[in-house]
Amino acid sequence: MKILWLCATALPDANKAFGLPDDCAMTWLIETAYAIKEQCDLYIMFPHIKLVTVKEIKINGISYIGIPFKGKVLSEYDDSLRYIFEEKVLKIQPDIVHICGTEFPFETIMMETLHKLKISHKSVISIQGLTSVYANSFFGFIPYDVLKKPSIGDFLRRESVFSAKEKMYKRGKFEIRTLKLAKNIIGRTDWDKAACYWINPNIRYYSCNESLRKSFYDYTWNKNTCKKHSIFVSQGGYPIKGLDILLKAAGLLIREYPDLEIRIAGYSVLAENNLKNKLKRRNYELYYLQLIKELGLNNKVHFLGALSEMDMVREYCNANVFVLPSIIENSPNSMGEAMLIGTPCVISYCGGIPQLFEHNKDGFLFQPGAYYMLAYYVKLIFDSDDITTKFSKHARMHARTTHNLHFNTNNLLHIYSDLIKI
Repeated sequence: MKILWLCATALPDANKAFGLPDDCAMTWLIETAYAIKEQCDLYIMFPHIKLVTVKEIKINGISYIGIPFKGKVLSEYDDSLRYIFEEKVLKIQPDIVHICGTEFPFETIMMETLHKLKISHKSVISIQGLTSVYANSFFGFIPYDVLKKPSIGDFLRRESVFSAKEKMYKRGKFEIRTLKLAKNIIGRTDWDKAACYWINPNIRYYSCNESLRKSFYDYTWNKNTCKKHSIFVSQGGYPIKGLDILLKAAGLLIREYPDLEIRIAGYSVLAENNLKNKLKRRNYELYYLQLIKELGLNNKVHFLGALSEMDMVREYCNANVFVLPSIIENSPNSMGEAMLIGTPCVISYCGGIPQLFEHNKDGFLFQPGAYYMLAYYVKLIFDSDDITTKFSKHARMHARTTHNLHFNTNNLLHIYSDLIKI
């Protein structure tokens, strides 16, 4: 069976061979790719802004096709990809084309190419997030008074939070075009199934969970070695991720836990002290800084920058609790990683999360925006070893079913086989 994946990036070892930076994106594909290539001829095609010409290389049994992208970022529309996609599909003659995601216009171009070649029925799209839905929650719970006042950084970028939301809406329109042409999709939750149904009721829906990076299966959280009263968050870069909700919760927790520490993965201009980065701060980032100051959280909030796989493992193991305060998510990998390791979790009840995480068994779920509930549940975890032990054990067992590499790989291969028969 010959399978062609279209992805937003290559796998880490291929990025290195191409001389490209490893952006730690689409990490859920890594172990699946290595498992799939043992039974299929696997090709991974990806566009990249730093490639000048089409480059092909085979590494560890996987054939990679890097394609030059003429836009500044992948969220732009590059029609020059159309000819290259058609040429490569005709040359490879894949049994199945698997498009990994719907968030970018290049995925629309591939779907249109397959439609033109009359082989769209031999393709399938994996749903990750859904930009067309996320756009509705872009502002999160940031007050309108904050949003309407542009910062110096907004002027320098020539982009307000409103224009940033509009860009997400435009990406969502491409996503809708993609899904309207699609014949088959792979999802994991009622949330993604429902959202796609109302775009295209005729889509054939397959359910398949994702497998995560190997290290997260190999380590186990321990209540005796974690740093007490510490919170780890996997990202907080823009309003939809709910960092302001966490900061408000921390403002309550600091009253009872003066040694409270919040550690946030990912790059942030909030962590930069040089003038250039201060000037780049957006209005909602200035709001975060204001909350940190007003709530007495100075020196309590630490931005960690980009983290490697093992860095993430260490943060999950060291944290007293993992918090995911997002306004909307489908099936966040960070939650799965925390569950696999057994880090006690407090998670926002949104999107597809309730199907993957059981309240009061795997951890606590709280209503999006309800910072007082978030704070209360974190307090319960801080104060009770019995609760943390129960949650840690149950979450690890649950996640090892959801993210079982052998089962998920066989399920995906079964989907491919079914599609070939259509």
